[in-house]
Amino acid sequence: MLIGWPCPLTHVENWGRARAGESTLPGTGFIDHYIAGVVYPQEHETLIQGLVVVVVLTSWIGFLIRRRRIGVRLVRSRAPVARQRGPYASRR
Repeated sequence: MLIGWPCPLTHVENWGRARAGESTLPGTGFIDHYIAGVVYPQEHETLIQGLVVVVVLTSWIGFLIRRRRIGVRLVRSRAPVARQRGPYASRR
């Protein structure tokens, strides 16, 4: 728990285990049970958590920048275009 919230996968895992008649996960939760010490060494846990935070923040910042640029393009493309009337243009 990096920010004090339990992992949603813990609830799903416990639900599935309860339906199968098995015991629930230990109090540490899904990530500590399946990922910590398996995917990365336990002594590098703080480093990995920091890298995950950096990756998530970078992706959100990139998303917001991209959304802002697309939004500016959409606003510009929706701007009213002045129609020029030539001598042969029909008037409706």
